[in-house]
Amino acid sequence: MICSNCGTHNTEGSNYCNNCGAPLKYIKCERCGFHNKPSAKFCVNCGVPLSTIIRIVNNKN
Repeated sequence: MICSNCGTHNTEGSNYCNNCGAPLKYIKCERCGFHNKPSAKFCVNCGVPLSTIIRIVNNKN
């Protein structure tokens, strides 16, 4: 897994970069399936607010 922040190669399955500590996981948009950076507030593909989607998904559980 390559860190999008610093370019360091990390062990597959890592949650954070072993060089800079940046998160390595992405937020999948439930509307369109695009993988957004963990800091994203809106999906860069379809524009839907990601916090709204997360809230809706969590309410289904």
